[in-house]
Amino acid sequence: MKHTPDSVNDIKKGRKYVFIQFFIIALVLVSVYLEKNYLNYDGIPFISSLGIIILSLGLILLVITVVNFSQFITPNPMPLDSYRLRTKGIYSLIRHPMYFSIILIFSGFIIWQNAFVSILLLVILIYFFLVKIDFEEKLLREKFKEYDEYINKTKKIIPFIY
Repeated sequence: MKHTPDSVNDIKKGRKYVFIQFFIIALVLVSVYLEKNYLNYDGIPFISSLGIIILSLGLILLVITVVNFSQFITPNPMPLDSYRLRTKGIYSLIRHPMYFSIILIFSGFIIWQNAFVSILLLVILIYFFLVKIDFEEKLLREKFKEYDEYINKTKKIIPFIY
């Protein structure tokens, strides 16, 4: 890939997105830890069990996504030159199953730990993912001429819904 000024800017922007993503994830984890250890409230067993189920579904989806992608996975939204557009398997239902699995994992973790104040940070993470997805889809449209057609056939992040 020949690096044009636009592609160099996209690479830098992609790196910023990766940094912000991991920063927000770290904030969520620290928030859950602090909330669980310092707010001293009893958890609700049924709610905790529901959280474990959601977290487990997220982990299963993550494994399915990695297997379906069958390419080198990177958190940077810049598609590698070697990438091929995936439209089968889980990718026939949603375009960004990795983000959805991360949302499920962190939602389940927060619910499991009964750390409901941390949901505010989860909302920020979800909003950030939507911004990052818009940038990533711009790059995917540039790389794959068939991407617009794929968009019309699939949901963005939540199967059958959005």
